[in-house]
Amino acid sequence: MLGPLARAIEALVLVGMAVVATVVVIEVLLRYGVGTSLIITEELSRYGMIWVALLASVLVLREKGHIATGATGWLGPRGQRVVGVVAELLSLLFLIVIAVAGLQVLPAQLDQETLTLRVTIFWFYLALPVSALLMALVIIARLLGLDHPDSDPPGVEL
Repeated sequence: MLGPLARAIEALVLVGMAVVATVVVIEVLLRYGVGTSLIITEELSRYGMIWVALLASVLVLREKGHIATGATGWLGPRGQRVVGVVAELLSLLFLIVIAVAGLQVLPAQLDQETLTLRVTIFWFYLALPVSALLMALVIIARLLGLDHPDSDPPGVEL
């Protein structure tokens, strides 16, 4: 179910990483090769990495790549499923709280601009509720048995 969305997020993460890496490399070349500097490098790389990290977290969550513990091995299959569902529900609750808090903060960011990019900071704060809601969607799909990352059609693996 989430395959096309995951591929779109992957594309955004790759583009974001490419932009950040390109800007930083150009900055280094300009600073040490020419003795000048781009004024936007620090803000663009910082805010770009925020979006990249939060969107990549959605992909990692979907593939169950976040840190986990094997401390439930003694419970048996049924006990492990119960603990897994409880953990998913607690994670879902946490993500909903984060999304709501992030959405509440957004209106106050509309008037504040970044110094060099001249873009309202709203767009960078938006990364938090967007990623939290996407991660919540992943958990809901997983709980309902609607998403199986292993069954996605083969694509380009990095």
